[in-house]
Amino acid sequence: MSQQKGSGAVAVDVSEPTQRSTKTKADLAVHNPCLHEANLTFKCLAQNNYDGDECTAYHENYNLCKTFWARVYRDRRQRQLFPFLPPPSEREAVKAQYDIHGDRIAD
Repeated sequence: MSQQKGSGAVAVDVSEPTQRSTKTKADLAVHNPCLHEANLTFKCLAQNNYDGDECTAYHENYNLCKTFWARVYRDRRQRQLFPFLPPPSEREAVKAQYDIHGDRIAD
């Protein structure tokens, strides 16, 4: 992609099609530690004609999961531990370092 001077227009090479990014289920789990809880919520909704009242427990569990991992992410970012969101293979060990609310237990 090259930009022409002065005109503000951008020339785009359209001779080759762009590649679409296809995410696999494994890729989604890397970025979403609550994928299992989300899938359970969707499954419950599908089984209950999308009546949210029937799936309150699943939805609350999903929200707790998202809150937990957001607090872990924030703590690891503040302590400069990379990656901020641990990979799936390390999540069980990381969960042992935090209480149910996402607060660090002890070093």
